[in-house]
Amino acid sequence: MILIPSLNAHVSPGDFLLASNSSYPNRLVVCQVNEILSCSTVLVTWWLEDELMQNEILCQRMSMLEADYLNVLKCSLKEVTRVMASQTIIDVSSIFSLAFVFHATDFENTWVNCAGMRIVFFTRYYVDNEFNVLLLDPHDHLPFGSGAESYSSRMWFSLIHVKEKITQLLNRKTQQQSCRCATNTFLSLESWSFFCYQLHPYVTPQSYSRSRTNPYQFCDLSLVTRTTDVTHVMLRIANPECMKAARNFFGKTFGIGCRNLPPHKGEGIRRLLQGDIVNFVNVDAPENQQVPLNRFREFIIAQGVELVFESSRRLLSIRVRYSRYNAENDTIQKALGFVREPSQRLPNSPSRRTARRILVGTTFMLNGGLVKVTQCDGRSVIVSNDATGAQEEISVEQARELIKRYILG
Repeated sequence: MILIPSLNAHVSPGDFLLASNSSYPNRLVVCQVNEILSCSTVLVTWWLEDELMQNEILCQRMSMLEADYLNVLKCSLKEVTRVMASQTIIDVSSIFSLAFVFHATDFENTWVNCAGMRIVFFTRYYVDNEFNVLLLDPHDHLPFGSGAESYSSRMWFSLIHVKEKITQLLNRKTQQQSCRCATNTFLSLESWSFFCYQLHPYVTPQSYSRSRTNPYQFCDLSLVTRTTDVTHVMLRIANPECMKAARNFFGKTFGIGCRNLPPHKGEGIRRLLQGDIVNFVNVDAPENQQVPLNRFREFIIAQGVELVFESSRRLLSIRVRYSRYNAENDTIQKALGFVREPSQRLPNSPSRRTARRILVGTTFMLNGGLVKVTQCDGRSVIVSNDATGAQEEISVEQARELIKRYILG
């Protein structure tokens, strides 16, 4: 392993990085650590984006088939290609950030929501020493350093874990704004430092202390309650500049969620439709303009996402405050990057009363007899009489009314 001063962390052979390259001035290029030569130099192989590669090499590469990589195309991720002949020795001072490079199949099957993450890339091919373009087998691509779990793998899974926690808060089916949605999770100190580094300088950490009262249990099971002063560090994302930096790091759906239920196993994709409710952290809301966000105050009326870290317990508290919008609202369309042409707008949502199914097995009274639902397609219901076994078809609306009467007696 070797210490990278800009990251204040050690990386291993096999880890991907973003570094400066004299052949491509004024930009950072993806590279992979091959070998550590000294305490300040490493041998790397460069993974080039399409615009940095020669045209004759690009011509050898097949175009991306939409049927094979539909999600990769949707996410608009940048592709990089390993060039075997481009090995060079670089100084650690030219390294500025981690990079995460996965095979395209990983973004189709595993990491499906990585759109907008600026340090995330995908790959499909490599260029050998004779400059032939060859297909890269997904099983031959290792996204992290070999051996023990590397720094880059720890940071990736911490990033995904926190991202999923925020997504869970914003995908709640009911609006809970009176006491702001919040959750706590474990986070290592090195992961917190990585988050702060990636969001710097747009999101500034704010330190503060407050008293906390907790019960303590001793080894003889005796109990005591104590109040202590605890130091916290907050990253508050509550203005457009901070939100842009957060979406470059966490992805373009950071601060956006929907209240749709996932489809049942075996059913098709549940797409976002007109009339669906979207939970959206609107940092341009009027209340955000009235609060001095640069001054610390823990509970404010402004919409935003707050990451509060307690280093003594390695505890991260995530808090969000958002508004509800219909999916076709211009604010949501702009945030998700939807095209506004009529042919590409969100499709109309079917009637809520006719689209929502009644669960099979639901019982109620019909024509003086107890019946059980055996089938429902969202528009009609087939019921079976418990006594005679006779089946009858009725509308969903009629079934709901009868169920309501049966429950209320």
